[in-house]
This record gives sequence, structure tokens and C-alpha cells, in this order.
Amino acid sequence: MRFYDRAELAGLSGIVHLTLGDPAAAEADAHHALALLRPGLDRNRRMYTLELARAQLAQGDVEQACATAVLDTPDRRAPTGRTAELLGLFRTELVTAAPDSRHTRDWSARARDTHTKRE
Repeated sequence: MRFYDRAELAGLSGIVHLTLGDPAAAEADAHHALALLRPGLDRNRRMYTLELARAQLAQGDVEQACATAVLDTPDRRAPTGRTAELLGLFRTELVTAAPDSRHTRDWSARARDTHTKRE
């Protein structure tokens, strides 16, 4: 139960708000979670960063969402597991929300290039 500190509760609250259609509250919760997250919880930081990007995208801020969803991991490995799933979900939502946006094209190219370099 020690794992569920204020940061984790804020992050989970953000996921719930986004699921319920309140992206503004989800964004605030994600910012709060990231600010409170303990050092060393890199996977959680990546996951809540992607949730933040999804909340920004749901509010129509394509440029900011794309900037947020850039995951530069220190180990330079491609995301796996839940992080990879969230990244795929973000990409799907991005292409659906703004298929012709320059930001969508740039983000997709960067994600593709990063993944190719890490394999």
C-alpha cells in the first residue's frame, strides 16, 4: 500500500478524469502526479507523461500534446508493456484528431525514427 502515495493517486485520478471525458481535470492531475512522483519511478513518469499528452490532445492542443509525448529514455530502448500500449493509444488518438497536422506528421516521423534507431 506504500506504493499508492499522493503522486500515484493523482495519476490514477487523471486517468479516471480522462476516461470520464474531463481532459482539463485529467491534465491538472497528471501535472500534479508528475510533480510529486518520487525519483527512480521512470516507467510511471513515462506513463503519466503520456496520460498528460492524451489530456492535452483531448483539449485540442495538438502541438503541446506532441511535444509532451516525446519520450527520451536514458537507456534509449523502445518502450515496452503498458508504456508501449499508451504510446500506441496516443498515436491512434493523434492521427484521428489531427490527421493532416504538421505536428502529427513530425511526431510520427520522430517516433518512427527513434524506434528504428533503438532496435
